[in-house]
Amino acid sequence: MSSRSSASPKSSASAKSRKSPAPSAALAAAPASVALAEFSALPTGWNNGSLYQAAQTTRHREFSGEGLYGSRRPQHEEAMLRPFDRATIIARTRIMIRNNPWLASTFLAYVQEVGSPTYKSTARLATPDESNTYNDLRETVLGRFFRDIENSADLSLADVIEIYHYELNIAGEMFIIFLKTGEVQLIPSELCGSPLDALARANALPVGATFADGTPLPAGASERDGIVRADGRIIGYRFAQRDALTGAVNFSDPARSTIVDARYVRHLYDPDRIEQGRGVPRGATILGKLQDLFETGDARSQQVKNAACLSMWITKNIDPNGFAESMKGAMRNNAVQDAVALKTVAEQRSAYTELRAGAVYYGATGES
Repeated sequence: MSSRSSASPKSSASAKSRKSPAPSAALAAAPASVALAEFSALPTGWNNGSLYQAAQTTRHREFSGEGLYGSRRPQHEEAMLRPFDRATIIARTRIMIRNNPWLASTFLAYVQEVGSPTYKSTARLATPDESNTYNDLRETVLGRFFRDIENSADLSLADVIEIYHYELNIAGEMFIIFLKTGEVQLIPSELCGSPLDALARANALPVGATFADGTPLPAGASERDGIVRADGRIIGYRFAQRDALTGAVNFSDPARSTIVDARYVRHLYDPDRIEQGRGVPRGATILGKLQDLFETGDARSQQVKNAACLSMWITKNIDPNGFAESMKGAMRNNAVQDAVALKTVAEQRSAYTELRAGAVYYGATGES
């Protein structure tokens, strides 16, 4: 009885090992980084063995982006959104916001919901009248002080904050450089990046590289995706100028790109993932769907316009005079069924009343 109902500990362990191999001793004792690397290297076959639907892959559901790197291994955040892909998303969004009413309305509603800042003083003095007078004067002074804080476009603080919220949707980030004049300079996301040969030289900066003011960069400094680091800390950002004619950005040209000390730069973005060093465009997830909606609406409008420009006629194979005589004869002979049949035929022959795009019309025998 007992031999049939229970197995020995050894046989039970063997069955368990056949179902799911136990992790290696090295994996159990290794540091977290090594353990994650070994885990990532394990094969991930096509199967539905997981108890979590989010981990299952079937012919009815395929998650977007799987197989991009040949497996489902977790990737670094910077590898998930490469510089070229970020630039493409930003360029498309900047064009769409000028042409796609769905995208423009979505971004506008977001910015209006967030609202523009106002200067509200709430100081309390001896009497309510004194408080109101002081607060009104203080708000006026603040408004004048922050009326022009940007060096190129005479933007107020309220304008800068509104632009920042737009840039969060378009690019996911914005850079601000503090100038010696006390003003600020706004830098869009696409003007921050690294030369194409950065990966080839293992992200190490060339010997003799300096900041914009000529100060040498510390030894061992490296850059990746426009961010310069030394000893694991951000020490600078590489910015480039656009070509005046083409708008192209070249981070490899020393005459058109420079590294600005991080002490004078504010990188504005909302990090929401580990390992994330740059912002992610908030509109990236809906860009494709809004473009589909825009194209579908345009196609429908063009369909209506095309139909309104078309006309056609159908030559009938029925003689109007003969039909009239047949109807009179049926009425004289009280042949109601024949009269109804003739009427039905006439209605069917006159059923072509409108044109629809993509429609197929079948004419009766002899009709053309």
